[in-house]
Amino acid sequence: MTTNSSGEKYQFHIDCVHARGADILAMTDGAREISFATFARRCNTFQLLHDLGYAVAGEKGLHVKDDYHVSFYRSRYRGRCCYYMDQSSIEYVFTHPPEAPPC
Repeated sequence: MTTNSSGEKYQFHIDCVHARGADILAMTDGAREISFATFARRCNTFQLLHDLGYAVAGEKGLHVKDDYHVSFYRSRYRGRCCYYMDQSSIEYVFTHPPEAPPC
């Protein structure tokens, strides 16, 4: 599922620093690596990437897709479909709101 029933992309939900360790471990254990292109198509990444200091859109500088310290995944977080970005072992989790249908 690319978007939820209202057509919205997955939104940033939580990072591993603020999440329960057991939830993150379960998520990473069941993860499947994906491309940046897939991650970007399915997740609203602009604000998080900007906040992390990456160049976004046409800006000059380091773009996240070119950062070899970053990988992208699809998995489940607390029973819900999610996508996440692993940047130097910090996971940034993107989900749909709880009322969204399960994947």
